[in-house]
Amino acid sequence: MIVDPHFHFIEGAQAYLLDDLLADVATVPGITHLLFVECSFRWQGGQGSPSRRAIAETRAVARLAAEARRRGGPEIGTIGYVDLRDPQAEDLLQAHADVAEGGLRGIRNISTWHAREALRNRRMDPPRGLLADPDFVAGARLLARHGLPLDVWCYSEQLPELRALVGRVPELTVVLNHLGGPVDIGQGAGLGLWRREMDLLAQAPGLRVKLGGIGMPVFGFGFEARATPVGAGEMAEAWGPALRETIDRFGAGRCMFESNFPVDRAVISYADLWEAFGIVTAGLGEAARARLFGETAAAVYLAGPEA
Repeated sequence: MIVDPHFHFIEGAQAYLLDDLLADVATVPGITHLLFVECSFRWQGGQGSPSRRAIAETRAVARLAAEARRRGGPEIGTIGYVDLRDPQAEDLLQAHADVAEGGLRGIRNISTWHAREALRNRRMDPPRGLLADPDFVAGARLLARHGLPLDVWCYSEQLPELRALVGRVPELTVVLNHLGGPVDIGQGAGLGLWRREMDLLAQAPGLRVKLGGIGMPVFGFGFEARATPVGAGEMAEAWGPALRETIDRFGAGRCMFESNFPVDRAVISYADLWEAFGIVTAGLGEAARARLFGETAAAVYLAGPEA
C-alpha cells in the first residue's frame, strides 16, 4: 500500500486536475489513497474570510474524489484550510466537514515567514510568529478536540516556534511538511540549524514528518534550472542523506513520503520520485518501508475521527 499524503489540484496556466493526477498515479503501482492539501483551489467567487472561501475548495475536492472513485481510481481525502485564529474556527471546521462528504482528514495553516522577503508565502502572507500566537494555540487545541491533525509548512528558522507549540498542545498530532523547510540545504547553508532543531523536535511524540517537497527551489539544489527532469538515481543521491537522517531521528513510524505534486513535477516525474524514495530506503527492512510508504500516513489521516 502506498499513500500519497500531499498533492494539490491547480487551475490556470499550470493546471493540474483530476486527469493529470490519475495519469501520474497510474505510473506507480500500489497507490490506494491520496490527500489533497489546501492551495486556494477554486476559491474564486467565494465570499467572506479565506476560511469561508476555502469551504468551496473542500466541496470541489469532494466532488473530484467521487469522480475518481467512479473511475476506479484511488481514494482522495482533503487537508483543508481554516485560520485557527478565527473566533468562529469551530463553526468553520463543521462547515468543511459538512461539504467534505466524509473526506476531511486534517487542516493546514501555512506559516512560512522568512527574513528574506523572496521566501515569504505570497498566497497566504502569514505573519511572523504565527505559531506562537495565543489565538493560534487555542485553535490548535480545538483541532485536537476534534481528532484532526494539523499540517504545518514552515522554515527551519521557525522550528523553535513549532517546538513550543507542540509543547503547549501535546495532545495534538502535528505533521511537519517538507522535512521542516531546510532553506538552502543543497548549498550546505543552514544544515546545522536544521539538524539541531530536528533533533529537539524528535523528542515530541505527537510530531510526524512528511518527507518530500524536494524539488522546490527554496532548498537550494538548483533542479529547477535544469533543461530536463532529474532522474530517480540523481534525486536519491542528492536528497538521500537528509531523508535518511530524518528517518533515523524520528523512526519510520513517524515519517511518511509525499509527492508534493504538481509542484515537484517541475523537476521530476511522479514515477521517478517514488523510485527515488525506494532507492533511498533500499537498506531498510520491509516493515520500515511499509510505514514510510503508507502505514504512517494511514494512521495519521485515515484512522481518526472527522470534525
